[in-house]
Order: sequence, then structure tokens, then C-alpha cells
Amino acid sequence: MEETFSLNWGALWRWRLLIAGAFIVCTMLAAAWYFLAPRQWAAVGLVRIGSIATIAPGSTEPVEVPIEPVPTAIDRMLNPPAVRQAARGAGYPGEVQHLLSRAYGGRGDIQIMQLPGTNLVSIRVVTDHREKSRRIAQALSNDLIRAENALIQPLWDSRVARVQTLSRSLAALRQQPDKAADGVRLELARMRLRSELQHAQESISYPRLIKTQTLGHVSVLARPVSPRPLVAVALAITLGLLFTFGVLIWDALGRCYGVRQGKRPSPR
Repeated sequence: MEETFSLNWGALWRWRLLIAGAFIVCTMLAAAWYFLAPRQWAAVGLVRIGSIATIAPGSTEPVEVPIEPVPTAIDRMLNPPAVRQAARGAGYPGEVQHLLSRAYGGRGDIQIMQLPGTNLVSIRVVTDHREKSRRIAQALSNDLIRAENALIQPLWDSRVARVQTLSRSLAALRQQPDKAADGVRLELARMRLRSELQHAQESISYPRLIKTQTLGHVSVLARPVSPRPLVAVALAITLGLLFTFGVLIWDALGRCYGVRQGKRPSPR
């Protein structure tokens, strides 16, 4: 008699009670995992990297140039020293190993990325407590702003100093009496200084010079990012299907073994 191995879909009906019970058990296991697994909370913040507006030759529109390339700033913030500093600043020095990216042997609980086509940097921190996530994300945001503004501070100081110098010079000219012989010369000098002062003030105002700053506040998402209900449902269905497939294989092996022993398979 020929030995055969094939799945008998009629076995689904024969073992319907066992399969139904298995699905119930799998659902209970998935529900237990969902309710007992520790919650993971995500805090998110948005930082705008500072920029300097320059006008290219032959153009009249200013173009924003970041203080430093955004990918460079992101790489610096993901380095272990920067992560360690943020964790200490937030009051959680023991979380460093979890926060480090997988490239440095960590769990990758920190995600810092650039929004395409902008100078905006998104900071996302996931931990097992809402406040912990918020404080670490805030510390990363503060450290990024501090580092970027340190790069632009010399330029900022020099431009502010020029504004102050021009303001003092213009004030001194205004105090000089307009004599008949020097009236035209003094007025031309005042006009020149006013023009230079206006350009100098524009150079430290938006959009000519933008310091790195946060957009909004660091906030924690209203719902935990893990575990998720859909994952629990998918887990229950997957376990139930695996058990069902196992029952079909077991039934097919049983029929195949019966053929091998010279027994006729059940006509059911």
C-alpha cells in the first residue's frame, strides 16, 4: 500500500474543540503579556539648528546656511560622551547603556534624526517612565542648543559689538552742533552711520542670524509606545495558527503511520 503524507483539511472539523480551546489559551497568554509587560514611554522634542543667511552672487534672496551640517550635529549628540552627559544632567547616569545606539553596544533608546529638507532635528527618547523620558530628552535638547550656540557666539558677539559701536558714533554725531560750514558734512556722516547701523542691526535679527532653539516643549506621548494592542492581537493569532498547523501535521502523520502499519485511514 502506498505511503502518503498530506494535510487533511477535514481534520480542522475533527479537532475543532481542541483548536478553539488553543485559540482561547493563546488569547489569554497574549492578554497577560499585554497587561503585565512594562510600559515604554516616548518623549519627543524638536530643535531648530541655527543658521546664517548669506546672499549668493547674482541673487537677491538670502539663503540659510546651518551653523554646522545637521548630520554632524546629530552624530556628535549620539556619541557616548554626549549621551553620558545628558543622562547625568537628567539625573539618570545608570541609563547610559540603554540610551546608547546599537552601534555602540546599547539598546538604542535615543533616536535623533533630521527632518528632510529642513534644519529641524527631532529628538525621541524611550524609557520605562514618563518623567525619565522627558528629562533625558530635555537634557539632550539643552546640550544640543548649548553646543550649537557656542559655535555661533563669537560671530554674534562681534556683530553686537559693531551695532554698539555704530550706535555710540551716531549718538556722538547727533550731539555735535550743525555749523553752517560743516552742516552738510555732518548730515552726510549721520546718514552713512544710520545706514550702516541699520545693516548691522539686520545682521543680528531674523532671518539673517538665527540661534539654535527649541520649537515648542519636550512632551511625552499620551499612550505608551510598547506594548501595543495590535501586537498582542497579532501574537494571539500567530500562536493559534501555529498550533492549528501543528494539529494538521500531527493528524497527517498519524494517518501516514496508519497506512505504513497496513491500517486503512479513517474515512472521515
